[in-house]
Order: sequence, then structure tokens, then C-alpha cells
Amino acid sequence: MRRFSEKANARIIFRQGSINASYLLHLYHLYQEFVTTPPAVSSITDKNTGKIIYNLSFATLALPCFNELYEAFYLEGKKIIPNNIADLLTEVSLASWILDDGSFTGSGLKLHTNAFSLEELNLLIKALDKNFSIKASVNVSNREKSQFSLYISKNQMSRVKDLVIKHMHPDMLYKLNIDKTIKLCYMSMVRIILMELLLMEIDMQCTLILYLNCAVSLFLRTLPLIRES
Repeated sequence: MRRFSEKANARIIFRQGSINASYLLHLYHLYQEFVTTPPAVSSITDKNTGKIIYNLSFATLALPCFNELYEAFYLEGKKIIPNNIADLLTEVSLASWILDDGSFTGSGLKLHTNAFSLEELNLLIKALDKNFSIKASVNVSNREKSQFSLYISKNQMSRVKDLVIKHMHPDMLYKLNIDKTIKLCYMSMVRIILMELLLMEIDMQCTLILYLNCAVSLFLRTLPLIRES
């Protein structure tokens, strides 16, 4: 989220890599009544590898309806975890959290929380336990920078899936280690992405680059499953 001054209204900014274009377009449709500009394609060059990375993003209008959310989760421009997070954490918001900040690691789920303090992570751990009976632990991401993540172990994953799978976008189920769904909908997914981008009249060259990048990434992700079948 972003707010340019204390008197200004807040806006929400959404950004995803090209491999998650379908999910970004889904978010765009959800928030379309608050948006006047379609998603835009941008690119950055990885300084280490020289690889060009394509992103798709859009922003809502700055509106009063977003101010309460901003004021709950930001203090002097810095993102925080509010003390009443347990009152705000629902199945839907847990799914959204996983969609944006989750990754399947080892045999469990990692929630990337590097921006928050240990005290704030303890608030999240208590909220997960109180609301869903999910046990999470703290992992050190970078000790020198005091960065930490939350980890939900393998024996908790069935509980997590039962709670959030109905709220997850099909393209993002890999975050719960459910790759078979991606295999089944691979071809229809890339067709949908192409149609959506063409309908939004994004520059044709950017559209094709984004589409091909997404298609190749999805194919590489599903290749091991294709070989198994």
C-alpha cells in the first residue's frame, strides 16, 4: 500500500512476476471498480545473472475506503503487525497471505516475514494458533539483518490446505505443493492469459514477451509431472 502524505488517501499496488500473470489478472478483475488503468508490463535486469525479469502490475485509485486498512498495517510509512491481528485473520486473509508471501519449502510452508520484528511474529504465531489451531515456528532468514520467517511444518499442512484451498487461485496451488492441478489446467491457463492481455490492449510486443515467458515458466514447472504420466 502507499500513501503520499498524512492527508492523502491510500492506494493498493499489486505486482507479480510474469509466471503469476494469471493470478495478477484475477486480482485486477476483483479490484477493477477501483482501477482506471489496466495492468502494465515492466522489466528489470538481475544484476548477478543479467537475466531480464518481466513483471505485471496495477494500482488502485487513492480512496478513503483504503485508509482504515492502511492505518491498521502501517505506522509512519512502515508496515507493521497490529496487536489485534487475531481479530483480522480469517481463512480468506490467510489464503491471501500465502498467495503473496508463502512458498513451499522442504515439506512445509514458509511465510516470508522478513520486514517484521520477533515481537510481531509472536503475534502472528498466537493468531494462527488461536484462530486455526495451526502451530508455526520462527526461522532465521538473515541473523545479521535480524530477518525472520515463519515456518509451518509438514504435519500441519493438511490443516492449512483444508482451510485455504477453496480460496486459492488455481495457478498458485503450487505454494501448497499441489502441482497436479497446474498440469491439468496448463494449456487452458496460458490461453486465458493471452486473451486477457490482448483484451486489455497492452503493447503487442510486451504482451507476447510476457505470454511466452509465462508459458515457458509453466512448462518447466510441469515438465517433471508430464514425464511421470
